[in-house]
Amino acid sequence: MPREIIRWALWRQKVPERLINMVMALYVNASSKVKKSSGTSEEVGISVGVHQDSPLSPLLFVLVMEEATRGERRGFWELLCADDLVITADTKEEACDQFNSWKRAMERRGLKVNMEKTKVMLTGQQPNKRQEEGNYPCGCCGKNVVS
Repeated sequence: MPREIIRWALWRQKVPERLINMVMALYVNASSKVKKSSGTSEEVGISVGVHQDSPLSPLLFVLVMEEATRGERRGFWELLCADDLVITADTKEEACDQFNSWKRAMERRGLKVNMEKTKVMLTGQQPNKRQEEGNYPCGCCGKNVVS
């Protein structure tokens, strides 16, 4: 997620400018190193995303998601566990339409949905009749969602 969208989301949530500046100061000149068996890597600058393992990161992520989708919702949507999206709909087509609308809203704000990590689970009466794997099949590909 681009850092400026964090500032934008905080501003839209009416967070005082002083606090916004304090949060954004955490991301100035952010860098990281990678520990490997052969030692530690060189420092690498990080210009996007929220800090891993920071207690503030889930809140920032949810605020950005809330603001990025404000006014876009057509049905009942809920974000759970920071980056999991639940969409309820009467039909698979309606759920797909809602998901695509949500995805476009993310892209308009400079966010990217990783479709390789995206899984769909359908519930209800006869959500799918295709061959499925495991106890938790994906609504799109039929493969087991839980490993």
